[in-house]
Amino acid sequence: MGTAPKSQEVPPKKWNPLTAIVWNAAFFVLFIIVTLMIMRKWRSPEPWAAVDANAIAILVLSVLYCVQQLVLYPRVFRTRESMDLFVGKHFDRRMPGLLGILGTIELLAFADYAHWHLVPALRIPALQTAGLMVMFGGLLWMFYVDRYMAKHFVEAWEQHKLMEGGPYRWVRHPRYAALLLSRLGFCLAIGSIIAYCVLVGWFFVVWLRIVREEKYLKGQFGAEYEAFMETRVRLVPGVY
Repeated sequence: MGTAPKSQEVPPKKWNPLTAIVWNAAFFVLFIIVTLMIMRKWRSPEPWAAVDANAIAILVLSVLYCVQQLVLYPRVFRTRESMDLFVGKHFDRRMPGLLGILGTIELLAFADYAHWHLVPALRIPALQTAGLMVMFGGLLWMFYVDRYMAKHFVEAWEQHKLMEGGPYRWVRHPRYAALLLSRLGFCLAIGSIIAYCVLVGWFFVVWLRIVREEKYLKGQFGAEYEAFMETRVRLVPGVY
């Protein structure tokens, strides 16, 4: 009678953070290409007429946002565990997918801007300029938040402590605040009813994320996080 073969442990796959970074970079490049193809007027003698100064400004700010993410990722994706924590895999597995869905639907706003013009009254030059400024403000705030996270996120995770400095001195979720600020600015700048409808989705998904994240952090830090919550607002000082 033969003996059963000895079980062999499968060595864990070596984590390479560049894999996630390359995939994200490819997604960002694809986003820009698809956006331009959507805005192109294929049968027009002036195929790029819709890509005006306002649209170019929106795209430039979007590219800067993408670059900002790629600068941050190598600092927080050092291990698979730190990446999972950063994207919230432990408490909210669905958010990355939901954000991808919202971002994909948001592409239709560029089609509305270039071709459909569903609600022309929303395209008010003063509001569009204000929207670009809000987008830029959100980008600056995101840059500040990400610089802090790049320096302290992995350390805080390894030492099991809260991040309480930098932007976390005032708000509990500064990165989500920057995200919503950028999406609000996008709505104003592009002047599309589709963007405004998607904005409702952004706010709902972020609200749901905040509720789940705070429940997770209460479980991790207990009274320490409850005390942290009492001295910081969620997103906007004096508002929420």
